[in-house]
This record gives sequence, C-alpha cells and structure tokens, in this order.
Amino acid sequence: MDVPCPLLTPTVDFAISLIEKGRNRMLETIDGLSLEQMMRVPTSFRNNLLWNLGHVVTTQQILCYEKSGLPLRVPSYFLAPFRKGTHPGEWTGTMDPEDIETWMMETPKMLREDLHKNIFTTYTPYETSAGVRLASISDAISFVAWHEAQHFGTVLALRKLVAA
Repeated sequence: MDVPCPLLTPTVDFAISLIEKGRNRMLETIDGLSLEQMMRVPTSFRNNLLWNLGHVVTTQQILCYEKSGLPLRVPSYFLAPFRKGTHPGEWTGTMDPEDIETWMMETPKMLREDLHKNIFTTYTPYETSAGVRLASISDAISFVAWHEAQHFGTVLALRKLVAA
C-alpha cells in the first residue's frame, strides 16, 4: 500500500497543475507553426520558441531532481542545449519539436508520481538567478511554476513575431 506523501500538499499539487496548464497553453500557442518559425530568433531576442520549451523542462529537472540528489527523468542529451545561459546558436544538429513537446507533458506527471513514491528526501539549497532561495522540493516546484509563467510570456511574444 502506498504511503501518503507529506510533500504533495494541496499547494504543491496546485503548483504542479499550474505547470501542466501553462505547458498546455505554450503548446497551443505554437500549434501550426513550422519548424523554421519555431527556430527563428527575432531581433532583440536571444532564444527561439523551441529553446524556451526545452528550457522549462530542463530547469524543472535540475531544480527538482538534481538538487534533490536524484537522477533526472529526461535523457542526458536533453540538458546541454537548454540550460540557463545557452542559446540556439550553440546547437549542433537539429532539434525535434515532438521530442520536446513529449517531455513537456510527461515530466509534470512524472514529478507528481515521484512525489507519491516519497523519493524526495533531501534538497541542496540553491539561490536562483532571480535571487530566490530554494530550500526544499516544495520551494522548487513553486518556483518552477513562476519561472514557467515568465517563459510563457516570452513564448507569446515570440509567436507574434515569428508568425507575422
């Protein structure tokens, strides 16, 4: 019998729901765009639509799993192109939008499942580049929801520019 997870509080569950809804909205926003449009980096932007989608997955994995001393749930090839401070000009080869979209939708489900399994037992405190100190998996999940909302705004702005 599964032991209830004290970390999956209503507030944490709500934050994961926000992540899921935000990611759904991001995918709806890019629906119908060509690969060329998703790869375009408009003037005054550093990144493209695909980078923003991959970045939210990568950040969630690092802040929730790596900082908890756990293996990441995404393949290792996924991280390098989307870490903080990277940009598409550094990419070698092509990015697969379907792969990125799949991980966007699967990783919040995996996070909820892993919370139910009580695998998050430690957390290495971390201060984000936004100056927010994360001291627990609950802090990380709340921050991820906030971080992804910021990137959704960027996705909306990029969509307008690349679809024009």
